[in-house]
Amino acid sequence: MSGPTGPGPSGGRPAAAPPPPDLRRALAALAGPRAAEDAAGSGDDGRGGGRAERGPTSSLSIDEALLLHSAGWEPVDVVFGTSWWSIPWGAWQWQTGEVAEAARAFAGAMGEATGQLRDECARAGGSGVLGVEIEVQVASHHVAVTLTGTAVRRVGDSRARFEFLSDLSARDFVLLTRAGWWPIGVVAGASFVIAPRRTARQWAAQQTQNLELPN
Repeated sequence: MSGPTGPGPSGGRPAAAPPPPDLRRALAALAGPRAAEDAAGSGDDGRGGGRAERGPTSSLSIDEALLLHSAGWEPVDVVFGTSWWSIPWGAWQWQTGEVAEAARAFAGAMGEATGQLRDECARAGGSGVLGVEIEVQVASHHVAVTLTGTAVRRVGDSRARFEFLSDLSARDFVLLTRAGWWPIGVVAGASFVIAPRRTARQWAAQQTQNLELPN
């Protein structure tokens, strides 16, 4: 007479406790809205009958994604916006003070890149962009602005309309909204100024002095 081969109810290791409901909901949302359908449509060999859809991409960490889900939001995709604006030849020469052409080029590039980021977010089905990173390159003949962020939306809202751009992290966004505030957009300003050159006499006279340079 043989007995059971496995451990009895009172023996062996205890069963692991199931994850809490909020964590299960967050993990299910991270898997994507089609995960359950793809699993149901797959056969015994594990191959689905329909076309697999790409899951969401994100620049958020795991902790940020879970925190975002706990507040009712989910990442959708990584979005970009970039623009190059030219600076007229000779704008940096034969003048002092602000270089208005460079300032206008920065403002134009920033506005164009912001518009592209909004359009990319809308095409991805997001209602806002978090964690916007701004990269600016200034050369003698152009200004380049590149914006990168993660499009987000309310969980399950596939018809989201665009609402905001923000350089806030997911954690700061959750804290801000829970306090009753809301991000609107990303703003930036830049001014380019040329200091007048010193003459050789001025340079020599200031070498041994500890004072503010007026130019």
